[in-house]
Amino acid sequence: MKKEINNFLFFMENFKSCSPHTIRAYKRDLTDFYEYLKSENLDYKNITRNDIRGFLQKLRDKNLTKKTISRKISGVRSFYRFLLKEEYINKNPLLTLELPKVEKKLPTFLTEEEVLKLINSPNKNNILGLRDYLILKMLYSTGMRVSELVSLRISELNLEKGEVIIKGKGSKERVVFLPEDIINDINLYLQKRKKNSNYLFLNRKGKLLTDKGVRLLVEKYAKKVIPYKKVTPHTLRHTFATHLLTNGADLRSVQELLGHTKLSTTQIYTHLTRENLKKVYDDFHPHSHKNQNNDSKDT
Repeated sequence: MKKEINNFLFFMENFKSCSPHTIRAYKRDLTDFYEYLKSENLDYKNITRNDIRGFLQKLRDKNLTKKTISRKISGVRSFYRFLLKEEYINKNPLLTLELPKVEKKLPTFLTEEEVLKLINSPNKNNILGLRDYLILKMLYSTGMRVSELVSLRISELNLEKGEVIIKGKGSKERVVFLPEDIINDINLYLQKRKKNSNYLFLNRKGKLLTDKGVRLLVEKYAKKVIPYKKVTPHTLRHTFATHLLTNGADLRSVQELLGHTKLSTTQIYTHLTRENLKKVYDDFHPHSHKNQNNDSKDT
């Protein structure tokens, strides 16, 4: 089975263009499944729905969250779809298995004031601080995924047009726009950076910055200026989408800017703060308390 898992991981990485983070998750989840089958003396080619339920129970016994259990089962299901397609097996025991229901949490996002605090927190007088400032600014201003950000090459940037074409999930290309102030920041950063590399963002050793490195620096600065909120690079992507919608952008445009294949994925960002919804109601509904008071003043 180890050989089949490796073949699956190769397929997902090279033909489905899954990110390194996704590949690592698949590997962990399938290793857990392999260990379960081994402990129960089961052959992966001949398992039944009851065997899968046994695996589910093992995961529950570990007090894992529903979200984690759902992800692990989803990974195993993808693996079995691959096995069926490649004719390692002739039937898929997970075909009709339902995943544990997971409550959808609304994305965390920052206010405009909080974003400004975060972006301006690095010390721009040194090259690493300037790099961190630029990273925070780009995550918020472009909505890029962290994996897309760290893989950015200088040769891919069209600073004259203020845009860059990046490959997102599933090798789907999209245009990311660079505001003029970010273009100026990039030029300044490249002038001061001594390390010679085609990658835009490097670590202190001059090597490619990793997803984890970006997550750590975002968390570090957030703890300094907005310690009451848990902030990750994806929080800035959430914030990018939320602020666009709050300021009147249409859902389809935000979908394109985020690189979502399905509109339903983007719809989670249509949440607005309660204060903003109240403001919209007060400003536009004729029977709102505010408008009724205005009417009374006119009489």
